Amino acid sequence: MLGFNYDSFKEAIKKVEQENYARLMSDIEKVKAFVEKALAMFLESNTNMTQVRYPSVGL
Repeated sequence: MLGFNYDSFKEAIKKVEQENYARLMSDIEKVKAFVEKALAMFLESNTNMTQVRYPSVGL
């Protein structure tokens, strides 16, 4: 195995792991933002429907 360098291989794996971690964190933030937006829209919709159906309930 001419030209094989364990340290460079180890560094390459570490670099790929860091890139994958950064990509994962980015995806997690996107999902988190989507879920927060969906929940806000759902709760806002429920609040509006409550106000329409029960006007005496002062929210």
